[in-house]
Amino acid sequence: MYKKEVETRPQVFSQSVLYPAKAMATGAAATVILLPRHGSFQTKMLEVRDISSSSSSSSSNKGRVRIGRQTSSKAVALPYNGLFDSKVLSRIHAELWYEQGKVYIRDIKSSNGTFLNGRRLSDENEESEPFELKSTDTLEFGVDITNEDGSILYHKVSCQVQILPTALAQIDSAMFKELNEGLSCRRQNPPLVMPETAMMESNWQLLMSKLQQELHRSKDVEYELKKVKCELALTLEDNKRLSKADDRARELEAKLHDALTNLASYTEKCQHQDEAIASAKLEVAKLEETIHALQKGGDGSVTKALSEAQKQAEKLKWMLEEQEIRLNKDLSAEKARCLEFEERCLQLERKIQELEQRKRSDTSSSSPSSGGFYGFWQVRE
Repeated sequence: MYKKEVETRPQVFSQSVLYPAKAMATGAAATVILLPRHGSFQTKMLEVRDISSSSSSSSSNKGRVRIGRQTSSKAVALPYNGLFDSKVLSRIHAELWYEQGKVYIRDIKSSNGTFLNGRRLSDENEESEPFELKSTDTLEFGVDITNEDGSILYHKVSCQVQILPTALAQIDSAMFKELNEGLSCRRQNPPLVMPETAMMESNWQLLMSKLQQELHRSKDVEYELKKVKCELALTLEDNKRLSKADDRARELEAKLHDALTNLASYTEKCQHQDEAIASAKLEVAKLEETIHALQKGGDGSVTKALSEAQKQAEKLKWMLEEQEIRLNKDLSAEKARCLEFEERCLQLERKIQELEQRKRSDTSSSSPSSGGFYGFWQVRE
């Protein structure tokens, strides 16, 4: 059904470990062990389930193991997944699966290629056909990236394949012991660990990853809380300024009312004074006529008395004019004061309008629809 590599491969382990008859006949899963050839990654133990009995495509996909590059802190490279912390791998590089007692591999349009025993499975960005994977195969993902001076900047992922036709949880200590003995005979490699110990290490790494994510979220929440605190402080300060402006406006309005009242009083007084001055002028005119008439009569004592009366009339007229001038000055000063109060009231009203407009804009910017702190909590929940 699939292409096979026609090649004689030396066996590392005994047939009882690698190919137990019962497991080959009825096994529904296999364990693919990827041993690092250059120590660039931790030994991988990948469990692949048989997809030949799967009726749906979703069940078939669940039995496949994707090989690819670690792209975020949420998906980290662990001994029991197909992720590698390597720059030469594509995000989705290749996939492994188990079907009818055999393990297959396929390149999934990777950029730097997948190599089985030195042969590239497909061209760049092209999906390859399935190839059977066997124990002692050499598997390479990507190629070495070098600097201008020829030194290697990023190493390819190179590994040796070992396949155990049994589920990972069913591998016992005897299998691990024989596997480690076989590895020590062929090359220097750290001994494999039991699934329980490795699983504990994997769970611990996942726990640390989740704790780091929660720490980042807590820092984000702290930042948003500080931001809201600053906005509330600015709003309270604006409210205080607005309250002070209102008090000042009421004070100026009271002073303006008093000034208008005084102006009305001065106006009324000036009107009375004008009436009194007009009446005095009439009296002065009558006296002047009387003086002229008496002067024509020629009586010396009367002339003297009339002269004294004329002097008093002129003095009275001068006093009235002086009082009128003083009242006009007071009236002009009071009008100027009223104009000043009106100008200050207008300035204060403009300032109050600016503060109210700023308060409305701050309120609308901190509403839930604006996405700020409330939007953050909606996303967080």
